[in-house]
Amino acid sequence: MSRMGRRPRRWPYLLPPLALALILLLWARSYLPDQTIVRFHRGRIAVFFAGGSAAQRFDPASSSYFGTFDAIAYCRRVAQANNYPTGGVGGFEWIGIGTSDYLCVLLIPFWAVALAALAASIWAWLAYRRHRERDRPGHCKACGYDLKGNLSGVCPECGAAAAAAKEAA
Repeated sequence: MSRMGRRPRRWPYLLPPLALALILLLWARSYLPDQTIVRFHRGRIAVFFAGGSAAQRFDPASSSYFGTFDAIAYCRRVAQANNYPTGGVGGFEWIGIGTSDYLCVLLIPFWAVALAALAASIWAWLAYRRHRERDRPGHCKACGYDLKGNLSGVCPECGAAAAAAKEAA
């Protein structure tokens, strides 16, 4: 069977961006405290950063264990008592982020994660569609321009070499 008729596989092109994303995540993780706990609470992702004795509060076997609701409330009380930075906008909330004390939380709404996934999906769909247009017979492989009736062998849109269109008899 000839390889000329087969379309090239596109999945290998995903490997470099995935590797980059993994490296960036690992790099960011190297700056986080020993215990980074992710929980889900009332339509938001709660990312707790705990270190030292504060990490016990997230161990279910510990007598000082806090559930998610109680842990968020505790972080709010500690931040208020110590005048730690807190804030929030659009469903995002940060409590104690940027302090030397390793007990803080970042709350990320699910809608923000869904919006990012939607944007990535739209981008992937548009990229697929753009490549599909270029791969159709009778179209320029460089820009996707329709070459019907072109006898010159050059794409008039981008100037790339193109096979001359066969005339219908």
